[in-house]
Amino acid sequence: MEATEENRQKIIDEIYRRANAIWHREDWYLEDLEEAIRSTGLEVTQERVDKLLEECHRIFDDKSGRNEMLAQKASKLFEEE
Repeated sequence: MEATEENRQKIIDEIYRRANAIWHREDWYLEDLEEAIRSTGLEVTQERVDKLLEECHRIFDDKSGRNEMLAQKASKLFEEE
């Protein structure tokens, strides 16, 4: 069965949509950890950076707070609809 041009375009559009699904990303750098250590009044050492990195590696895995913020924003944005 041969796909029509419209069907081909729908398939291409869906592939593109899925490939582009990430709409936000954050990058964290070692200097962010260094600044966090500095902000506590401590001297920045490699040992402290390594220890903080180990403890914070998965710190943002729980997205429940962020999902709540998204839901609140959607609710407020669309409350009149």
